Amino acid sequence: MAADSRYAKPARWHGWQMARICCSALWLFLLPFSAVADTTLEAEIADFLKQEARELGYQAEVSLSAQGLDAGSCPLPELFLPPSADMRRGRVVVGVRCLEQGETHYLRADVALPVDYLVVAEPIATGERVTLGQLRWERGDLTALPNGILQDPAELESMRARRSLRPGTQLRSAFLEKEPLVERRQAVTVSATGAAFRVEREGVALDAGGLGDWLRVQMGGGEVIEARVVGASHLEVLP
Repeated sequence: MAADSRYAKPARWHGWQMARICCSALWLFLLPFSAVADTTLEAEIADFLKQEARELGYQAEVSLSAQGLDAGSCPLPELFLPPSADMRRGRVVVGVRCLEQGETHYLRADVALPVDYLVVAEPIATGERVTLGQLRWERGDLTALPNGILQDPAELESMRARRSLRPGTQLRSAFLEKEPLVERRQAVTVSATGAAFRVEREGVALDAGGLGDWLRVQMGGGEVIEARVVGASHLEVLP
């Protein structure tokens, strides 16, 4: 009796699938060892760079190629960054020291550092105090952003705009300056505080400055000292 074609078709399909699996396994077996080893070394280098970035406070994204250098030619790699390496530039050179061979190779890697940073949300006039309410957050790659980009709202304390700022401007430290709490030739109070005492004297500021700045102050007897600005018209010296 002839076989029912309804059952013959699945059998042929099953045989074809098995042939595909066998061919795929054979291709993987014949794949050059260096291709697999390169991938392993690349992963090791990528993990190394990500760990270096974490120590700097970043979560890095890494892309690189270790073509021509594999586990067969460098079974015991020791990875390091040259002293001039700076991940914030976006491209770094990674040193691979092959301990058994006594050789050192250098590979280039591209690093992205995603960060949140501050952008102007509304117009800010020259000299106007800058607050977080005038800004918004955006996310981008630090390596592609300008130097001095602001990422910490604490850096806005007692700061004003050095120039007018339009909405959409990436806020940089160069665009800000400290609000002057002391003007030049202004009468000021200078205090010194210790464990069991507090002394205050009057003087005249010889410089202008903002919070945390060290200024020269001429005291009543003509003596000139240096004191740190701690408030409006108020400075402090170390005891």
